[in-house]
Amino acid sequence: MENERIIDRFDKYMTFKHLNDNIVTTECGLGIGTIGKAKSGRNDLGKRTIDKLLAKYQDLSKVWLLTGEGEMLISDGKKHVDEHTPDQVTKLIDELSAQRRMTEKALEQNDRLITLLEKEAERTEVIVAQKRV
Repeated sequence: MENERIIDRFDKYMTFKHLNDNIVTTECGLGIGTIGKAKSGRNDLGKRTIDKLLAKYQDLSKVWLLTGEGEMLISDGKKHVDEHTPDQVTKLIDELSAQRRMTEKALEQNDRLITLLEKEAERTEVIVAQKRV
């Protein structure tokens, strides 16, 4: 749906889960009227509010809520990206750094190979030119 707001998508989730503004406000510790003001267009849902909604309703897809893309509900036990522990984030960063180093090493090897092949091509061109003479 074009021009669909985050609150419009969250309202669909609320309907699906049989929730109302009061329940969500209480369960998520939101300010009174936050949901109603967003629905009326007077305010938008801020990052903190969205984070609280996603923390409470863990089956709600963050991607769907923010963009409207994909499925509304998370399946197969997938987690929100920002629910990783600091140790998990550190491990992921270490793994990505190791992959980056391996990629850089492979690129350096490819550059050396290209240089060697270019030199060989030049030698071949010289030999071909000499044979034509």
